[in-house]
Amino acid sequence: MIRVALGWLYPDRCALCALVGHAAVCPECRKDFTPAGPATWGVAPLAFRAGVYRYEGRAAQAVRRLKYVRSTALAGFMAEVLAPRIEELAGQDDLVVPVPIHWRRRGDRGFNQ
Repeated sequence: MIRVALGWLYPDRCALCALVGHAAVCPECRKDFTPAGPATWGVAPLAFRAGVYRYEGRAAQAVRRLKYVRSTALAGFMAEVLAPRIEELAGQDDLVVPVPIHWRRRGDRGFNQ
């Protein structure tokens, strides 16, 4: 009963365009996400690049909202789209190493990126 009341007072909204009735990212905003293309090696031996979406438009907006506005509703969406890509690439390499941000930045944001 409380959840129903909260749903009326605070309905789910797209975190990017605020369209009511959609949690995280609505289908209309998702259409603006451009696939990143294949993973590539750069000039340096450790310059491997891979992504899910190009960092532009709504995809860039989603990253900035999660990092700087703390729109945590986007975290689940991003994990959902990143997990299959990580699984796809993990079989190609021996090790994946996360690089933490500086402790001051982490303190400002409240989480590690």
